[in-house]
Amino acid sequence: MDTFLLATCLLGASLVPAGISMFQTASHLWDPEYRLEHLSDGPQHARFHFLRELGGDFGSIAIAAMILAAPEASRTPTAWWVLVAVVVSYCGPFWASYPILGVGAPKRAATIVHLLVTVLATIGIVLARPTYIH
Repeated sequence: MDTFLLATCLLGASLVPAGISMFQTASHLWDPEYRLEHLSDGPQHARFHFLRELGGDFGSIAIAAMILAAPEASRTPTAWWVLVAVVVSYCGPFWASYPILGVGAPKRAATIVHLLVTVLATIGIVLARPTYIH
């Protein structure tokens, strides 16, 4: 199999667990437990951040898809670095929460989902590198 095709397939496969994670985040928008009456910024403020997260997630996925689907002439080192930045900005918060907040995913299943997204996407960008950086 062509290495770039494999890279694209791995990044595409990372969308399955990413979709699961995004669905869970979206479910918080309607979960009454996330309406936090005591917040000084208002009871909906936590939900506002969930909505912002989803917007960023969809944006990251769209940018990665556009980079991968771009014609061969557009496969430049800059495009690859943008792809790296998008993957890091999408997956990084899964893991940065541990040292910053002292907590991470609340359940083992969520940790596995985050691990799958991170591993599949990381292997994908590493395999894609030679197509962008000659």
